[in-house]
Amino acid sequence: MLNLKRFLGLITEGDPKDIPPEHCIAQQDIRIEKGAIKTRDGFFKRTLDSYPGAIQGIFDYQRKSGWRGVFLFDASGRMYRFEPWSWDFWLTFGNGSGTGWGQFNDPLAFDYDAASRYFYIADSYNDRIIKTKIDREGWTTYGTLGTGTGNFNTPFGIHYDPASGFIYISDTINDRIIKTKIDGTEWVAYGTTGSGVGQFRSPTGIHYDAASEFLYISNGSVDSKIIKTKIDGTGWNTYGTLGSGTDNFNVPMGIHYDAASAYLYIGDGGNGRIVKTLFGGTGWTTYGSSGSGVGQFNFTTNGINYDPDTGFIWIADQANDRVVRTKIDGSGWKSWGVTGARMGEFEDPTDIVYISPYLYVMDTSNNRIVRFKP
Repeated sequence: MLNLKRFLGLITEGDPKDIPPEHCIAQQDIRIEKGAIKTRDGFFKRTLDSYPGAIQGIFDYQRKSGWRGVFLFDASGRMYRFEPWSWDFWLTFGNGSGTGWGQFNDPLAFDYDAASRYFYIADSYNDRIIKTKIDREGWTTYGTLGTGTGNFNTPFGIHYDPASGFIYISDTINDRIIKTKIDGTEWVAYGTTGSGVGQFRSPTGIHYDAASEFLYISNGSVDSKIIKTKIDGTGWNTYGTLGSGTDNFNVPMGIHYDAASAYLYIGDGGNGRIVKTLFGGTGWTTYGSSGSGVGQFNFTTNGINYDPDTGFIWIADQANDRVVRTKIDGSGWKSWGVTGARMGEFEDPTDIVYISPYLYVMDTSNNRIVRFKP
């Protein structure tokens, strides 16, 4: 049995930056589950294969200053301390692939409302949308496969408007966009298949501007263009053609509209680049090429998010199994992640939201949402 008094002495010994344990705001037991460490308030996973001795004690400690550490004791008396980068902010949510509570089937997009702490998720291959907190509180689902009211076919993009409670969805295979509340009330569908006014071909990313009531949609397939419209079709306009030059896109997917500047940030997937432009092409700027190095992307999908406070763009670099932060000129480039399902790993990350200090990632093939502090 772990001696708490001895434990608190060990973690303060030789650490002048520490503060007395009575100022600790969280002291909670942790359990071993399936070869990983699992806390009461999260799913911090790390395999224990590398530890030679049997685990005798394990503890999670957090100070008011925000520092947090996980401490592990083996039977021989060795103590392992994990620093905040390794543990403090890595949190995952997802109970495997399926249709049950806490489960997803290749979810491709999400939006996050920081005020309520609710996620709104396009659970794409379950043909439904989900509202939930990261601890699964308030889990609610809506939708089934089909073409009518209350139906979706591979929803690919989602945007939540907190002022009205409406959710906007790209219903990709049905070639339409949807406005609805999570219980299906006030359902509105707009669009048919084609290339004309009021028509879509595989709409993917979607972003709603509450001030103007315009939606910005990536038409991510044959047409490779950006569509601007209200949900009833008024103000319909399109921009872009298929190609790799200026005013061109090749399977655009992720889209983010910055209301303050009116700039669009677009993941131009097939061209391996990100685009910054006003609707219509003014201020056109691109960055990136296809690949896996610095300044390169491998089919960026639905995930692109712009932070106006810093000027950084956050990208889910799907086929490289990483997330990237950069400015549009390439400065400040940094990436996180390798292929896998453990801590610090992703498999097909497709969407991303940055709300300081946390980054939220849709880790699609792992059927989970990841939160960490970059």
